[in-house]
Amino acid sequence: MIEASAKLKYILLVDVLLLILCIAGITNINQKANLPFEISGQDSLNSIIITQNNPYHLSAVDNLISINGFKISNEENAEFITDTKNIGDLILIKVTGISGERTLSVKLTKYYTGFYIFITSIIALLFFVIAFFVLIKKSESKAAHIFHWACVGTALIMCTTWANQNTYPAILNYTLRTIFHFVYAFIPALFINFAFIFPRDKEKRWQTFINFNYVVACLLAILSAITFINSSIHLDNQSIQNYLLTFTFIRIYAAVAVISAIIIFFTTYLKEKGEVERKKLKWLLLGFVIGPLSFIVFWVLPQEFIRTEILPEEIIILLQLAVPVTFAIAIVKYHLLDIDEVLNRSIVYGIALSILLILYSAAIGIFVSSFDVSDQSIISTTAAVFLALLFQPIKTKVQQFVDKKFFRVRYNFRRVLNRFTEQIKNYNDINSLGKYLIREIDNLIPVDKIAFSEFDNQTGKLFIRSQKNFDLIANKILRIKPDTLKKKWFQVASIKNKVESDTDISTISQNTLLRWKITLVVPIKSVKEELYGFIIIGNKKSGSKFSIEDVDLLKDIGINAGSTIERIKLQEQLIRKKIEAEKLEEVNEQKSMFVSTVSHDLKTPLTSIKIFSEMLLENEKNLSDKSKNHLEIIEGETDRLTRLINNVLDFSKIEKGVKDYSFREIYFNNIVKDVIDMMQYTLKMKGFKLEIKLGEFNDLICGDADAITEAIENIISNAIRFSTDKKEITVSSYYKDSFVYIDVKDHGIGIDKSDIENIFDPFFRTGNAKIKKIEGTGLGLSIVKHIVEQHKGKILIQSSPGLGSTFTLCFPVLSNNK
Repeated sequence: MIEASAKLKYILLVDVLLLILCIAGITNINQKANLPFEISGQDSLNSIIITQNNPYHLSAVDNLISINGFKISNEENAEFITDTKNIGDLILIKVTGISGERTLSVKLTKYYTGFYIFITSIIALLFFVIAFFVLIKKSESKAAHIFHWACVGTALIMCTTWANQNTYPAILNYTLRTIFHFVYAFIPALFINFAFIFPRDKEKRWQTFINFNYVVACLLAILSAITFINSSIHLDNQSIQNYLLTFTFIRIYAAVAVISAIIIFFTTYLKEKGEVERKKLKWLLLGFVIGPLSFIVFWVLPQEFIRTEILPEEIIILLQLAVPVTFAIAIVKYHLLDIDEVLNRSIVYGIALSILLILYSAAIGIFVSSFDVSDQSIISTTAAVFLALLFQPIKTKVQQFVDKKFFRVRYNFRRVLNRFTEQIKNYNDINSLGKYLIREIDNLIPVDKIAFSEFDNQTGKLFIRSQKNFDLIANKILRIKPDTLKKKWFQVASIKNKVESDTDISTISQNTLLRWKITLVVPIKSVKEELYGFIIIGNKKSGSKFSIEDVDLLKDIGINAGSTIERIKLQEQLIRKKIEAEKLEEVNEQKSMFVSTVSHDLKTPLTSIKIFSEMLLENEKNLSDKSKNHLEIIEGETDRLTRLINNVLDFSKIEKGVKDYSFREIYFNNIVKDVIDMMQYTLKMKGFKLEIKLGEFNDLICGDADAITEAIENIISNAIRFSTDKKEITVSSYYKDSFVYIDVKDHGIGIDKSDIENIFDPFFRTGNAKIKKIEGTGLGLSIVKHIVEQHKGKILIQSSPGLGSTFTLCFPVLSNNK
């Protein structure tokens, strides 16, 4: 790939250099001088054709004998002599006629018009552009390379043709004319070579003949270049005649070579069986007929035999543009236009319009003859204008009729695809989209039957959603094997002989397609290659094969439809998610309301149980040890259950954003002592040893006493639940850097580093907790975090798996009363 790119860069550099030479050549031919009258060959002399403004009183019976002493035998002889002069120079001519021989001094005029120079420049540039475009598109093709050099050479012929020999120094003038001779001789040889490698490569069998052509071209070019330089240096009659003779040989060789190439192409076309190759050859033959053949017939041969051209040189140059255009189409994209329609329409339109013109002329004659007046010019003009106004719409109707009845006018690919892309944006359900696909495709490419199927990725089944005349599969459920879908080449599947031969299709499942009478299967895929369904198509109503344009259009329709289905499914998914979210939010609200209601309802009996257990414990003297123990258990479990209910209620308030705190000045150490007293029963029941290390400080903080109490209770409760064999807990309080701290240290299971940042999430349970089946709601730490953050405090964790954890809560102080 890199080598090919580098090669293209070198070719582009050569093209640029040759383009510079073309510009120099254009400047040169712009200075070409000409006789102030026209001449044409007649036997050994030349008849002078009088121009409209002739200041020299020459008549059509005068013959030109010599120019500046050089004998003139034909117009090319005269052109060679005038090329050695400049525009405006005075030359001596000798003429003979009725009044005898005369010698006149005439002033040379400009040979080419400004229009000719402009046309030549534009056409030459187009040759360069088309040449390089084809080379880029088909850089791997040898035919493209030969075509490229043939185009560039043709541009050089137009720009470096016979011109003023005084514009540039002699060496540059010789260089330009030598290049002209070489390309003039080599382009016919290139045509011969091209004929043997396109559309199929037959070069090896004809290599000797091809090489022989190149040798002949080279010898003729060298001979012409040498004789030209010799004639320019010596400038005598004999050397000029020698050059003109050798250049005539090149012309004859060019005519023979081009005609031979056309014969080779035509013979190949007659023998070729492939439809694609035949279409390519038709494009080439059309280009040959319009371009080189017209050049030979209307320019080269007339100059050799009747000594004058039939068509103006500007027209000949314009006709040559057909060659690169038709050849480029054949090489790069022969199916850009249907060559058969191009040729057939030209014939049919010509016949139809000729009939219309005859009727038009007859109508004018009848209309005029119906008026009996002497001066019918006004009547004729009026009739012509009136009927012309009618002729245009009639001509349009005839063209539409011809298109419909004879050619079945094809769609404009880009316009159709743009319209389709715009239309499918309006569809929001798959069934309506499927019906639109069937209707639109059937209008563009009339088929005998068509269906739209949806693919289920989970089951691998195809369900026919809508169809037209496809009753055979209307109620069928088709299945596609998973390994078939994985194959990258599964794009468009078709019966082999139902599409053009070089169309990029898959030929899988031929028996299945034949069994169900399916001609074409087009996948509906998103740009991410996700399959959503298929467009299933029968035969064309016209009986013709599906063309490359048909398949390309259907592929693009499939991709656009796939993107639309992807959008529809995404919209449906978003709608479902929205509905689910709304339902979830509603359920969540109902849950929160239920939990709040139940929690409040539970607190009332718990309060009663708490009060009565305390009352019974106050009458301690009348209680047995066993009864006292039972009452203490009831009181302790009541406290534990109250804490759980408070957690649920607090979390519900936090979740709704309605949790309020009552801030006031409180003594932090007093809160810690109260919590420890409340937790004594639980610690005792669980068999824990509690070590207390309270600091000697009496600092005030601004906080909610109940909330801070709840936070410390949750930390100690967690330490109890997550401890295993070593049931020891240390509670410490201290003052540091304007903050009061409480540490709760346990020797439990610890926390993994990966879990530490998640443990404050509601309902989160560590892996170790799940393994140990430790009970809990998973709300405690999230409530603790909320309480601490609302008090402008911090919560710190130090933990090692299997060694225990230390939770630290810190709150800012209001005063320092140590």
